[in-house]
Amino acid sequence: MADLKPQGQPRAQRKLHPKSKHLTRHASTTTSAYPNNASNTTKDVQSVTLELEVDSMALEPLQPRIQSQRPPSLQSDLPWRLSIAPNTLPSSGSNAAEGAKSFTQFFGTALVVNEQAIRLASQSPLASSVSKQALSRPSKPGSAKAKNKSPQHKVVVGDSRDEKVDPSPDSGGIPNVSNEYLNASLSDPSQLGQPQHLLVVIDLNGTLLYRPNRKNPTKFLMRPHAQSFLKYCVDTFKVVIWSSARPENVAAMCGTILTPDIKRRVVAIWGRDKFGLSKTDFNLRVQCYKRLSQVWQDEKISRSHPLYREGHRWDQTNTVLIDDSREKARTEPHNLIEVPEWYGDLKERDDILPQVHDYLNHLSMNSNISACLRSHPWQPTVF
Repeated sequence: MADLKPQGQPRAQRKLHPKSKHLTRHASTTTSAYPNNASNTTKDVQSVTLELEVDSMALEPLQPRIQSQRPPSLQSDLPWRLSIAPNTLPSSGSNAAEGAKSFTQFFGTALVVNEQAIRLASQSPLASSVSKQALSRPSKPGSAKAKNKSPQHKVVVGDSRDEKVDPSPDSGGIPNVSNEYLNASLSDPSQLGQPQHLLVVIDLNGTLLYRPNRKNPTKFLMRPHAQSFLKYCVDTFKVVIWSSARPENVAAMCGTILTPDIKRRVVAIWGRDKFGLSKTDFNLRVQCYKRLSQVWQDEKISRSHPLYREGHRWDQTNTVLIDDSREKARTEPHNLIEVPEWYGDLKERDDILPQVHDYLNHLSMNSNISACLRSHPWQPTVF
């Protein structure tokens, strides 16, 4: 059985985020606006993010093979990510089953099953015995079939979104970042004596809330601290809500998450109709791209700048996009705060939005948001 311990000495301030692909490199302050939930606990499982990439019919027993993958930009003594793939399964299965059991016990985790991969998340440990029978294709979270699974086949809340197709040329195709944008993001950001005005563009599904069932688009679960976070943003910055969902579904989501006071102070609420999609693509599950240049060119949004009459406008130096998808920020990648996608598990401790709150305050003290995020991208910390 492979040695399952991470290599190198762990650094105390680094923690595992259960669904993020980012290894945290700093601790952040949680403000009093976001009270801790004592019942939600996350076990410290060293400084790695882990993915299990195995066929759904070969889950148990399995013989792990650990391969470390570390991006060149990350300086660390620890692997940035561990990918586990099954070797040839032994006929008896006993050794492989014991290895899988030891692995889950070491990290104090449970398997999160979806249609594309098996992911490790900081939840409860697996059942004491490891089944030697392969799991069937898992049901989506919330379905009756998933609820009736036996204990050792429990599916933890999680959802892999359906594969998306590329937008057609009529919808603008796949955009590229401009050289002008990249050059501006390479400038050195200077520290300001007082915070500058920020435009914060916020996603909905997967970022602030979770929609368990697309067939029932009026039912949502709010991410912990979502309303407190939104209130802080509209009190402090200018806010635009932008989702790739249909306008009627965006209206339903906003009716759930926005209080009347917050909704009144949001500059704009945009839906799928603001992506320039062709009629065909609008009704398909295509990849959408949030071109911030479109936001900056909108007259209503442009006039929301507090210093509009003095000639100030929104641009890459003062705009932040908060989304769970890096691909959506393809045209302005260095204006993105990429948050881990939220899967609707209210039992999971989630302090992501308070951390984003604090990082927005930090960004507001810099003269160029894109340069700051390019040199110091935000990364979450989970305690």
